[in-house]
Amino acid sequence: MFDRIHRGRMSPFGALLIGLLMFVSADPAQAARALEAWTIQEVPSEQETDPPQPVPEAEAESGTEQEAVAPPDPEGTAVPVTEPGTQVEEPAPTEEPVEDAQAARERRAQVAADKVASKALEDRQFEAAKDRYGLAVLIPAGLAILLAILTRQVVISLALGVLAGAYMLVPLLSVHPDYAKYAEAGGPVVAGFRLFAEEYLFGAVQDGDHLMILLFTLSIGFMIGVIGRNGGTQGLVKIVVGGKPTRRKGAVSTWFAGLVVFFDDYANTMIVGPTMRSVFDKLKLSRAKLAYIVDSTAAPVSSIALIGTWVGAEVGFIKDGFEGLGDDTPEFLQSVQPMDAFIASIPYRYYPILALVLVLIIAWTGRDFGPMRKSEQRAFDDQPPEDGDEFHSTEVGSQAFKARPLLGVLPILVLVFGALAVLWVTGTEALPGADADAREAAEQAVYEKQLADPDISEERLEAIRQRYLPPEERTTWEFITSVISSSNSYLSIFYGAILSAVIAVILTLLWRAAKMREVGEAAVQGMSHMFPALVILVFAWCLSAISTDLALGRIVGEELNKGWFDPVFLPLAVFICSAVISFASGSSWTTMGILCPMTVQIAARLGTGAEFETAGHSLEYFYASVGSVLAGAIFGDHCSPISDTTVLSSVSAGVSHEEHVWTQMPYAILTAVVAMGIGDVACRYYDQPWYVGLPVGAVVLLVFMLMFGRKPKDNGPRPVPVPDEATVLDTQV
Repeated sequence: MFDRIHRGRMSPFGALLIGLLMFVSADPAQAARALEAWTIQEVPSEQETDPPQPVPEAEAESGTEQEAVAPPDPEGTAVPVTEPGTQVEEPAPTEEPVEDAQAARERRAQVAADKVASKALEDRQFEAAKDRYGLAVLIPAGLAILLAILTRQVVISLALGVLAGAYMLVPLLSVHPDYAKYAEAGGPVVAGFRLFAEEYLFGAVQDGDHLMILLFTLSIGFMIGVIGRNGGTQGLVKIVVGGKPTRRKGAVSTWFAGLVVFFDDYANTMIVGPTMRSVFDKLKLSRAKLAYIVDSTAAPVSSIALIGTWVGAEVGFIKDGFEGLGDDTPEFLQSVQPMDAFIASIPYRYYPILALVLVLIIAWTGRDFGPMRKSEQRAFDDQPPEDGDEFHSTEVGSQAFKARPLLGVLPILVLVFGALAVLWVTGTEALPGADADAREAAEQAVYEKQLADPDISEERLEAIRQRYLPPEERTTWEFITSVISSSNSYLSIFYGAILSAVIAVILTLLWRAAKMREVGEAAVQGMSHMFPALVILVFAWCLSAISTDLALGRIVGEELNKGWFDPVFLPLAVFICSAVISFASGSSWTTMGILCPMTVQIAARLGTGAEFETAGHSLEYFYASVGSVLAGAIFGDHCSPISDTTVLSSVSAGVSHEEHVWTQMPYAILTAVVAMGIGDVACRYYDQPWYVGLPVGAVVLLVFMLMFGRKPKDNGPRPVPVPDEATVLDTQV
């Protein structure tokens, strides 16, 4: 979840406002001296960064009155200097004060200095963790995942993993300024527990994005409970199943719904799962299979969609890699843009594409293997889950109320279109709203890039400026993709869920489908089923934060940069490293942010080798490598027990988190093995294109399911228990 924080970028105006507030709250003279000292130490002088432009002789000798600019005074204000006897024309008054160029440069310098200091601190933390632990930073995540699989007690396993990570951070407190205060109080035992409680557990709940996730999850539980009581769920079953209800129709319809809600993985999970839950109960399909279908169509389809909340981040990570190449960009990449690389890499993302194919195969054939087969057999026999979860029998929606399709359809439509509307509004607000804003953002980015690389070419600087074009200068396609990728998906689903819950209550009362007291009871009951998974979600966030502070991603990514693999198998090595990081951290965005820029640069340099250039395969291997890092990141997001998407899939399907993880894992591993074997090994070794690898992979999955998958057996009607004599007498009385 921490990997999505990069979506919100502070505007220059926001940074200036915060700086002014800090300046006012402190001693002004002291703040000015501190700012001046920081600027002298960290920021190049004005002469180095922005040399004055000479005045042409023709203009100097003309009768035109000229104004020179003297060096800034100690207060940082440029003082105009004029020739003696020259009359200076006063500037016309304006409605708003116009900030001069010197102040803009100082602000850009301060922002750049803050980023440099933050990057230096991150590097020190990385070096400290690498020197002390190395690959042992995998212990917290590995311990939590291993215990969860062995004990099937996810909450306790996650808590122990977070606690282990907190104690591993105790020797590194000196390089973490925010945590250094714990080193002086009570020794290492107390310090580790305080880190666990105060920084990670409390911090996970206090985070704004996390609070929105908790609230919109409860709001959706509220809505589910209400439409279950007013007959809306029964109406949805009639609409979706239609005519003659079949298990195949229900499963395939759910797969198709997962493809339709492609713009965001959270929206996909929280819309499709609750909508199809009652359908699966009616058709005697297990909730575990519903959770698997929802989870396998959420992140995979969102990651390859050309319009959605993922595309901006993925293109941004690729762009970071291109900018890191600078003037060393090889010839075969000179005409390739980051968006081109994103689109061209989609066919090489074997894992998410084959995951969608496997879901369709399972839904169409009705065959399963492993733990999922047992869950399907229990659902087919109308038996409770093996772990004792009584959610199926206690849900309000499972009772036989009068079917009212409209009361189920309208809240779902409000949830979908309400989320889309807020998605659009927040996206347009995040784009540069005026030419001045766009120029300021572009100049800040150019300034920072020039500080990092003084020899950067003008072509690269111009490419950076193009990223900050105002809306009126963008094409329709660029505008739509930029709006959605810049939007706040948390806020959109939050408001969509709130609106859907309100609409569900209003419709219930207008149709007199239930009394207010019954509506309240149903809403509370719907929310209560969300609480166990929300606890798991909080601990998963804690473990993700621990992995970030231990620099897990950078340490594992450094192994990839050592070149311990044959260049031909770069896509395979990238996929394995990406899958390991995403599975251990439970975060696909963190994985992509760490490995994608690094992979772009490694693949660009390896692509200049003779074995690639001679055969003309440099671009193909480059696209395959980029696709592999993005595909490997989906593996962890899809099936890691500590992934937020995995937890939310359990919530939306109404199944215990343990059962969902245990039943889904074999399918995810099967897909990953086929994707690596066919796509990253066979196709690369035998120089086969993607349009050969994908069909072959799909055929392999189909043959495997036909050979090893089995349909539930019809064991006939279950015997009705005969009441004893006492029960019969009591009933007669």
